[in-house]
Amino acid sequence: MATWMDFFSLIATLSFIGGTAHGLLVLAHQCHLALESIKESLQSKGVSVSEHGISVKLSRRLDPEDCMDVLVELLHHNAPRRRASDAHPVLPPRTSVHPSQH
Repeated sequence: MATWMDFFSLIATLSFIGGTAHGLLVLAHQCHLALESIKESLQSKGVSVSEHGISVKLSRRLDPEDCMDVLVELLHHNAPRRRASDAHPVLPPRTSVHPSQH
């Protein structure tokens, strides 16, 4: 026959499992709301996110010349700037300290 301790253990275990399940459902719902908020924010900026990918809305259509201008500008902007001194860096002479010199 079951004692009052068995009933208490059963209720405590079921409450713990139910509370954990409820907490996970609330967490999943909050994550869903956060993702919807981010999608709406991006949508207002012209970025559309779907399960198939991302699309960006432009204010005008770019022709090939505009694309090349943008590409050249990006390449010039991101190009590493080299100076004559970068070709052959001058390193300071190495000095070694031996334990016997202390």
